Amino acid sequence: MTRHTNRHVYYLRCAKHARQSVTGQPCHANYVKESAVIAAIAAYLDDLITNPAALDQALATINPSGDHRPDLADVETRLQQLEARRERLALALAAGDLDPQMYRKTDDVLIEDVVKLTREQQRLHTLVAAAPDPEIRRQALSSLAPLLPDLLTQAPPAQARALLQTLGLRVEVDSGAITSIRLT
Repeated sequence: MTRHTNRHVYYLRCAKHARQSVTGQPCHANYVKESAVIAAIAAYLDDLITNPAALDQALATINPSGDHRPDLADVETRLQQLEARRERLALALAAGDLDPQMYRKTDDVLIEDVVKLTREQQRLHTLVAAAPDPEIRRQALSSLAPLLPDLLTQAPPAQARALLQTLGLRVEVDSGAITSIRLT
């Protein structure tokens, strides 16, 4: 989002177009009046704050594929199964039912699988820990919604963009009109 003025009227231009010279991809400038964007954001937030069902729905649709807890549970189950297989393998070796060389080869393969799954488990733990808490998002939106129009009007474009990103608001514009506002 970059800000341009034309006869004391502020317009915003999409960031993709601003980077067009770097990427070389053709893009329409998508100029939109800054006041229209601020009014649309204020109306969107007012609707979310005054309508708890709408806020719950918006928070529920935030990155639905981003919930990694089921994947984490699956990885942890698979790790337990691998450890159980290694134990059975060790018991077979101790009982004399398994050749030591075969035991070593099989256990090495199982250890490799354990290491891979442990790395995946650590990655998923990081993703789960980094996921935003919906209740914290709800409180942030509720407290900032009344102040946001003034903050956006007074802030330079970079700070306004950072504020919108912090709140997780995405405004999409096409042909000079706001097509959607959503939480991300």
